Amino acid sequence: GDDGAVERGGYVRVRLDPVVDAAQLVIQAMEDRGITVRESTLVPGADGDQLAMLTETVARDVLERACETLDSLAVVDEVASVMDSVGPA
Repeated sequence: GDDGAVERGGYVRVRLDPVVDAAQLVIQAMEDRGITVRESTLVPGADGDQLAMLTETVARDVLERACETLDSLAVVDEVASVMDSVGPA
């Protein structure tokens, strides 16, 4: 079945370009799409910092559309991971 409308907490990880305030810009873009970022962590990496975000419950298709928006941002190198969060929402 199509569970695109099922609401779950989400986990998103994006690789950032080395730009000042890149993480804040990504979180703002998520919140502009109506997705509340519950927690975020910057993970330093050899190929660029990654921002890991846990979201409040959100419909899967809304989350996927938001990630398409993130992918188009200049400060995002790539959307590395999108999944339902495994912890309690």
